Amino acid sequence: MEEIDVNPIWSDSMGAKSMCVKVETSDTSIVVDPAAAVMQKSYPMKTERKYALLDKARGKIEKAARDAEHVFISHYHYDHHFLPGTSGIDFSEVFSEKELWIKDPNEWINPSQWERSRKFLKGLLELHGVEKGLEDFEFEAEEKDYDDPLHELPMLQEIDEGDYSERRGELHEKWRNKFFDRTEMWSDEEHVEEPLDNVHFADGRTFVDGDTTVRFTEPLFHGIEYSKTGWVVSMVVEKGDEKFLYSSDLQGPTVEDYAEWIVKEDPEFLVLDGPATYLLGFMLNNFNLERSNKNAERIAEGCDLGTMLYDHHLTRESGFREKSEGLWELAENIEGEVLSYREYVEGKRPLVEG
Repeated sequence: MEEIDVNPIWSDSMGAKSMCVKVETSDTSIVVDPAAAVMQKSYPMKTERKYALLDKARGKIEKAARDAEHVFISHYHYDHHFLPGTSGIDFSEVFSEKELWIKDPNEWINPSQWERSRKFLKGLLELHGVEKGLEDFEFEAEEKDYDDPLHELPMLQEIDEGDYSERRGELHEKWRNKFFDRTEMWSDEEHVEEPLDNVHFADGRTFVDGDTTVRFTEPLFHGIEYSKTGWVVSMVVEKGDEKFLYSSDLQGPTVEDYAEWIVKEDPEFLVLDGPATYLLGFMLNNFNLERSNKNAERIAEGCDLGTMLYDHHLTRESGFREKSEGLWELAENIEGEVLSYREYVEGKRPLVEG
């Protein structure tokens, strides 16, 4: 693209968990999800090398963030945001003197990320030398009724479940009840306001800098519907006729309506994560893997793509191409390219493939 420069910094195909990218226009610059975490125990690499690559990832991310004007954090997992004291990273280099656009810590968030978000905000207050504690920015939540989020996902509700229908119905009922239990936390616990002038809760918001428009989505499921891992926020950057779309941790996407949204956005450059095939048989079943694969293929075929980077959860085990083979076969017959980060940045296959 001529107006939007996309610089992928690090992702899992390079040997450490991350999905960091830097986006620049003549108006502004944004570092997205500046963080990295070590690979899981099952990743086929010696521990010493895993940590060496983690250090390398963190160094590259810190360097990329130094001169960025904005930072976007899509959610509060440690491969997407750093906390103060993280080994090998200068927290101030990444987050000082920048406009921060971060996932709302008060709603559409699970308990663990609720706590992590508050640790992060406390770190920002310390970084800026604010004498007040985070509790000074807390307020009583307004009473609010939350609708079942599946009501906003008509395509998901229309999929052919086959023999899985009865079981899926049971799971949805169980997960729906847990969702409404979670909404009680959002209503009962103290909320926190934006504690600094340069900190903005991103969900559903837009900012304009010169001729560049940056849009953030409302919260989306982190993977499957009612996912216990919570929600994420995606980002669209537009300048002139060009469009870049970043979406982390949709895992495919698994949800059909999210795939259709991406097709309608029709980005020229897309950064997206694939399904966690390394968890097949544990946290991922064949039914949902098939959904993720079909949705990724729908996106690759339905968008007028120049580049689609497909990485993160997907490239954590060597058999990922066989488990998502339809996409890679399709990629050979479309005009745009579908690549991992490492293929795009270094011209090499993901490390997990040897």
